[in-house]
Amino acid sequence: MVKSIFPPLHRLAGWTYIRNSPKEDCVCVCGHTSYFDASLALLIYASIQFNMYVIGKPGLKAWYYKPLRMIINIFFAPPNEKRNNNTTGVIANEFDIIRKANNKKSDNSNILFISPKGTILNKPWRSGYYYIAKLLGIRIFPFIYNTSTRVIEFGEPVDPKIMTLEECTANLQGQIAKHNMINNKNVEYELKCNDCPYEAFCCYDFCCISLLSFFPYLFALFYQGSYYLGASCLSAVVVAWKYHMDKEGTIYAKTNFPLFKMYQRMEAYYCGSIIVSHILYMFMTKGLSMTFYLIFFTGYLFYYMSTPRGEDINRGKYAIAHGFYHILFGISSFSMLE
Repeated sequence: MVKSIFPPLHRLAGWTYIRNSPKEDCVCVCGHTSYFDASLALLIYASIQFNMYVIGKPGLKAWYYKPLRMIINIFFAPPNEKRNNNTTGVIANEFDIIRKANNKKSDNSNILFISPKGTILNKPWRSGYYYIAKLLGIRIFPFIYNTSTRVIEFGEPVDPKIMTLEECTANLQGQIAKHNMINNKNVEYELKCNDCPYEAFCCYDFCCISLLSFFPYLFALFYQGSYYLGASCLSAVVVAWKYHMDKEGTIYAKTNFPLFKMYQRMEAYYCGSIIVSHILYMFMTKGLSMTFYLIFFTGYLFYYMSTPRGEDINRGKYAIAHGFYHILFGISSFSMLE
């Protein structure tokens, strides 16, 4: 049984989960355009409460696939290989056996996740997902994750007992097509997403994750007994993390533009004042090395590159540069302790 061992884990990675997971055993189909999708599956596994299963690809035998296989093996993963030309029957039978065993132990739903095309490349959907669900007598849900808005949710189900393969495919693709993927060139259907015109770099919010680069400096301050500096650094990291979790404040832009601009200024001025105060303190007490100046001003260049111009509030192309700004500032902060 999968328990919510780390309930906020998806939040720490910048994701919002709309708690509408199926309360029934089902097959879930999802878009698959990048190997980063495997790390998103691990995040779901650790954060959301249901019994989760995936289809494993037996061809992943090269040495550089070993980390991916380790992730996949955390789940129950029947291999998608031909056995007497009855692949769907074998997988359906294995899933049916284990879900019946689980149903005797708990009330959690059992969900089999499938990428209908079976690859990250731009290929048409195969029919296996449909016939597996039909053999088991269960419904099919679209699993939706929008890599631009970082939202996880389940769509409306389809029933293979009353719908044809073509009807199910058209319905499910239509629901998933409203949300952005990582590599849009690998999407096998026409995207109809209006949330953000830019593709995501990875499954996680790079700005949120990159804030971890300040932790070595933060821990060093507390270890040295500089509690005031450590507390102020921690407060700045928390404010910055909350700001990026709110999509740089763009959640307020459509309904309250003045609040959006005020939120942006507040975060920039507060975090900026903490950074300046730490630099001045270290300069007055210890002096600063050339290493610090080199890394700091390179980081500031990335900060300039990450600032939206004019009324452009879209996140995509600025998030990567802003994440590198966090990393470089985190390294330069730690270099001040030399």
